Amino acid sequence: MTLLCDLRALAKREGNSVAFTQRFLELRGKHQRKPSLQERFDKAGLPS
Repeated sequence: MTLLCDLRALAKREGNSVAFTQRFLELRGKHQRKPSLQERFDKAGLPS
């Protein structure tokens, strides 16, 4: 999760927050049947 949070911060700093969010939501969608992973994403404050 640390890497994803770092990538989100980098994207925000470089003005690419929308692109990060879109790609992350694709990743989240591919793993939607993994509730523990989804919970970890939520706890990390990543987009849902």
